[in-house]
Amino acid sequence: MEWAVLGIVLFGLLLTYIIFQETRAHRHWRGLVAQGDITAVRTLLDQEFDRWRRIRVPKGTAPVLWHGVQTVELAAVGADAALVTCTAEGEFRISGGRPQEVTSPIEAAKRLAAKVVELVMYDVPNLRLAEVRVDVYTTTAGVDGLPTQGCILSVTAERGAVDAIDWDELRGSEIVERLDTRYTVDARGQAEPFDPGPPPEGCTPVSSADAAADRLEPLPVDMD
Repeated sequence: MEWAVLGIVLFGLLLTYIIFQETRAHRHWRGLVAQGDITAVRTLLDQEFDRWRRIRVPKGTAPVLWHGVQTVELAAVGADAALVTCTAEGEFRISGGRPQEVTSPIEAAKRLAAKVVELVMYDVPNLRLAEVRVDVYTTTAGVDGLPTQGCILSVTAERGAVDAIDWDELRGSEIVERLDTRYTVDARGQAEPFDPGPPPEGCTPVSSADAAADRLEPLPVDMD
């Protein structure tokens, strides 16, 4: 009986210690973000993007939509803003022995952009950005006729606009239309690629090499 009580006490102390350490770590990260530490912001985003790539499709999320989320990459970052890129493709089904488009690339891009905005603005631990821009790319024909990636949708979401959206009631296409959204379509309704322009003001471009080197290398937490 005495050993059982001692075991319970020790387990309680260990659990308390773990919670205390985790709380201090969260406070540490939030402090760095509040100070405008861009390295901290970048690390938090990279770690969360890597987590999205590793986990299973969340319950209630369409697999094709989550596949798009898993393509998210950090392109530029600032103290309270970020530019991310991702990839969306149209969906087809075989009908009468021929492929039939059921979701156009621009429709898929709108759904994906809305989901990425929601995740970046609300689901990244210890981070509350003021603005995020999501540039969505898809496969298009280049000038030489070969397939290439072109931007067909760019959505800039500011905190005030995002917080005013009813995320449970609106569809992705409706959400992006309430934000600062840019895209063009031709006479057939097909999306046309365009240059999304430079990163948001105050954001520094992130090269692929730097992102890979820094990913999953969190800043040390000073517990002294």
